[in-house]
Amino acid sequence: MDDSIRVFGKALASFCNDLQRSCDALKQSVDRRPIPLDSASSTFVQCLNRRVSSTSSDLNMLESMSFGTVSFEELLGYCNEVYKKNQSDLAELEDRLGSFGYVPEPDIDEEDVASDNSNVGLGFELKMVDADPLLEDSLSLKDLGLSDVCLATIASEANKNVDSLDISVPELMNPCNENQHGMKGQYRPATKFLDVTAGEVEDDLKSVGVPQSVINISKDDYENLPSYMKTLASWEDLLAAVEKMNSIMSQKKITNGGSFFHQDDLASMDLGHKGRSYLLLLLLRMNHLVVETVDGLISYRQEDEEILVPHSGLVEGPQPLYGPQPMEIVAAQPETASTVENQPVDEPQTSRFTWTIENFSRLNTKKHYSEVFVVGGFKWRVLIFPKGNNCDYLSMYLDVADSATLPYGWTRYAQFSLAVVNQFHGKLTMRKETQHQFNARESDWGFTSFMPLSELYDPSRGYVVNDTCFVEAEVAVRRIIDYWTYDSKKETGYVGLKNQGATCYMNSLLQTLYHIPYFRKAVYHMPTTENDMPSGSIPLALQSLFYKLQYNDTSVATKELTKSFGWDTYDSFMQHDVQELNRVLCEKLEDKMKGTVVEGTIQQLFEGHHMNYIECINVDFKSTRKESFYDLQLDVKGCQDVYASFDKYVEVERLEGDNKYHAEEHGLQDAKKGVLFIDFPPVLQLQLKRFEYDFMRDTMVKINDRYEFPLELDLDREDGKYLSPEADKSVRNLYTLHGFKFDDERVTKEDMKRALEEQYGGEEELPQTNPGFNNTPFKFTKYSNAYMLVYIRESDKEKIICDVDEKDIAEHLRIRLKKEQEEKEDKRRYKAQAHLYTIIKVARDEDLVEQIGKDIYFDLVDHERVRSFRIQKQMPFNLFKEEVAKEFGIPVQFQRFWIWAKRQNHTYRPNRPLTPQEEAQSVGHLREVSNKANNAELKLFLEIELGLDRTPISPPDKTKEDILLFFKLYDPEKEELRYVGRFFVKSSSKPIEILTKLNQMAGFAPDEEIELYEEIKFEPSVMCERLDKRASFRSSQIEDGDIVCFQKSPSQESEQQFRYPVAPSFLEYVHNRQIVHFRSLERPKEEDFCLELSKLHTYDDVVDRVAHRLGVNDPSKIRLTPHNCYSQQPKPHPIKYRAADRLLDMLVHYNQTSDILYYEVLDIPLPELQCLKTLKVAFHNVTKDEVVIHNIRLPRQSTVGNVLDELKTKVEFVSSRCRT
Repeated sequence: MDDSIRVFGKALASFCNDLQRSCDALKQSVDRRPIPLDSASSTFVQCLNRRVSSTSSDLNMLESMSFGTVSFEELLGYCNEVYKKNQSDLAELEDRLGSFGYVPEPDIDEEDVASDNSNVGLGFELKMVDADPLLEDSLSLKDLGLSDVCLATIASEANKNVDSLDISVPELMNPCNENQHGMKGQYRPATKFLDVTAGEVEDDLKSVGVPQSVINISKDDYENLPSYMKTLASWEDLLAAVEKMNSIMSQKKITNGGSFFHQDDLASMDLGHKGRSYLLLLLLRMNHLVVETVDGLISYRQEDEEILVPHSGLVEGPQPLYGPQPMEIVAAQPETASTVENQPVDEPQTSRFTWTIENFSRLNTKKHYSEVFVVGGFKWRVLIFPKGNNCDYLSMYLDVADSATLPYGWTRYAQFSLAVVNQFHGKLTMRKETQHQFNARESDWGFTSFMPLSELYDPSRGYVVNDTCFVEAEVAVRRIIDYWTYDSKKETGYVGLKNQGATCYMNSLLQTLYHIPYFRKAVYHMPTTENDMPSGSIPLALQSLFYKLQYNDTSVATKELTKSFGWDTYDSFMQHDVQELNRVLCEKLEDKMKGTVVEGTIQQLFEGHHMNYIECINVDFKSTRKESFYDLQLDVKGCQDVYASFDKYVEVERLEGDNKYHAEEHGLQDAKKGVLFIDFPPVLQLQLKRFEYDFMRDTMVKINDRYEFPLELDLDREDGKYLSPEADKSVRNLYTLHGFKFDDERVTKEDMKRALEEQYGGEEELPQTNPGFNNTPFKFTKYSNAYMLVYIRESDKEKIICDVDEKDIAEHLRIRLKKEQEEKEDKRRYKAQAHLYTIIKVARDEDLVEQIGKDIYFDLVDHERVRSFRIQKQMPFNLFKEEVAKEFGIPVQFQRFWIWAKRQNHTYRPNRPLTPQEEAQSVGHLREVSNKANNAELKLFLEIELGLDRTPISPPDKTKEDILLFFKLYDPEKEELRYVGRFFVKSSSKPIEILTKLNQMAGFAPDEEIELYEEIKFEPSVMCERLDKRASFRSSQIEDGDIVCFQKSPSQESEQQFRYPVAPSFLEYVHNRQIVHFRSLERPKEEDFCLELSKLHTYDDVVDRVAHRLGVNDPSKIRLTPHNCYSQQPKPHPIKYRAADRLLDMLVHYNQTSDILYYEVLDIPLPELQCLKTLKVAFHNVTKDEVVIHNIRLPRQSTVGNVLDELKTKVEFVSSRCRT
């Protein structure tokens, strides 16, 4: 039976080893830079699609779990707990399988790999390349259809701080799969719906020229490679490999008009599987090879520059005598061989093409192409399916005309519209718009269900007249923006703001205010001093932010500003009301501007006035009240546009019936109530009410209805319908929309028409992709919509859009911010050079004396508080010792360094001294061989021996028999533990032989009776055991770095007199000791008092101590609420009576332990309160304006009638009628 288990265990261990290698390889491929997978088989794409679909399902499930039930932070904590549990289970499994031969793969330190592979050649002599699991023949990744180049790219150590690959990833990120497009399912490549015959394929393929048969590489091409790619092979190795490849290619017969060869054809090069892979990768990167799929096999051909240039010249069709021209180009650009990357970025290059199709009903081909037209230097054509692409709709697409001859990895981005012109009424023209990133996999894109064929061919509809149809295509070619390399400042002149969490609303507001130059200048002129701190001064924080937005080259952080608001980290992840934030900010600035040269700026810019009026209908009485406003809240629900919202804002309300107005001496009267504007401000801020309270769900919900706003807003329309009689009619209230497109950190130029359309909201209607099954159109909601509009009055624009330069900025602010920039640059430089250095932390006896008994009690030292050195990796360790001599004044010959080691019980102790051979090595090499955890730091203990005169002497020779021990002294009377020293003992000696020396170190009498304890570990529980004084150190398993605690032998009296009479009990107390900060639940931000408790205290122990501290006689009237470590707020639910067994249970929040509890003093005992239901009732008295809140407690089985009866005892009703 044991043999069977052993055989099974070995088989399982082998399986786990292989599984871990595969998982590690997949993890590395995910972590590193993605690559185009056009050469991969459909199997891999299908695998990706399944993964995406599965992930989407998981995310949807998580979203449904979190919606309205738990906070994001709690969900995050739960996920972290699951992760920790999985890690623990894996570690346990590894331990169990270790005896069967399972060896877990060690983690590879990326810094080590990056720094140690400078000489990697195609021979692959170094460990990292040779052991790369991605290139193993046994690995299943190859079976997924990945080419050698794909595997080599994934396996290469791509440093993200160096040059990025010029290979785009649309094929990976946007595969042709219906599920991938989500709700935009109608935008499909035409070829996905075709049953293409072999002949059709031949018609569509473009011929390619015959490339040369010799690959020529230059040293310049090699030197221009990113540094991480040059680590794959030296120039000499690459040159030798290319010569071998040329020799093989010259022997291989070239067929099919091109020098195609399969990756397996290079087996005779004797480079090995990995060598071939890296060779192909480098040649592809240097544009000497193109990867393609031929006959289902991944193949390569030599690059030929001649076939990469599109043919120039404009193809024009016949010119009819009437109607739209067959090819009408508006603002056409001359065709060049430029690519997307070198297109101008100032404005998109736009052209409109009109295609006249005669004899439309007699078209017999399944698909029909237009003439070629050019936009942005690229060739395009329109593709239609006159009878539908396997559906009863006209199918129409925009196609890249020369896609077959473009270079590998090509991509281009275009916004375009396709239309079928209505020849009776232009307004009835059928037009649809979309956008797409075209690539080799998706070279055509458009609408499978453009319009029903029944409508198209109906002569009475006007789309086909005299058997002629006109098709229009408007194409705008835009540069593809790479988020990681995009330079907002370079491309637009502006920079963005970093999002702290949920601060996009704040970023929008700040960018809007910044782009009001008059406001920015006023902020700069606000008085601040060099002693102010931005985190405590809103004016200085805003000045700093605006300065950086104006002069920085990269995106700007808002942390200083949010700190000046009084927000903590969690507040940044909470959605705040943008109108409230705007008002608070303006009020703060307005207050700070008082008494300065910019006093009144806020009012001058943003303040307007309106008049609230109530006018009686039947008597001559009118009541008016003038009010000011800084912004206006406009209704979105039920309103089509801004004008409709203003109409609703000034809508007259009739007060009649039970709602009559009490008009002083006239009594109750029918009246009209409304609002009219006295004046509008120069800068009009409109807050759109996109959120409303949902009573059923008890939460705020967003209104995504379509809501339009014009570029020009005329508030004098219809003879000033919004203005009061008192308004100054000489002021022209014509406003222009003020806005830019900011996506937090990224700023892009955007077509105004498109930008407005995107922000209107509403729904977009899409036909089904298979209309024959269901003719119901599919609608999806556009969730991106505007919530704040800023308009500037035309007559004030010259004043508001003024020049702001450095002379408007206080000198101390310029100096401060330039210094910050220099410090930031120093940090960046420090970080960029970090891989060249090693941090060495040196602990000494002085550190142990300083820390033990004060900051720490267990182990020996906190390495974060010892002296650290930043040393170049190539520096010999002996030279480092000279640096130590300068720092500590200890000559080199008197220094001996010990390496720290982390033991299996999670303690950290000096393990062994460095050997002379190790000290002769470089610092970087020493760190690598001594640090199995691949930590970037090297931690050492400096042993210094002192002579009788307290001067350094040479350390004694250490033999295998010598053991270095550290000693701590415990005083039960003072409850004090301190470090007293260290010395060597012989492993064969006994503790009883060192008692006299210990007494001398402690200052005791030489014959004092003392007890010795070995401090073994402290996690998860304390283990400190008595040391047998008559047993040898070897038999007690004492070794280098062990800690011995000793004290006077306790007497019976001392055991009763002292709380913790022996060292183990004191260490147990310290381990479980917990200082708890108590706060009143009514004042959750203010600390009230602290208590020293034990994590093992029961619920009753804790409430007893709190009640005693507060002077409450009945501890059951104390109710505690735990702390949320993520939000830094009380949790929503208090701790039920005796629901927590121990104090630790009250403090733990997922994987974090808090030291805060909130308390309440109840008027009734908590067990009794838990049987009752507490309700908050808002009572509206018809004779008073204020609302009174009443708290009512009733048994949980009570009815609404019971609530009303209880309410009657608390309030006085005007009549017998009561409504709830």
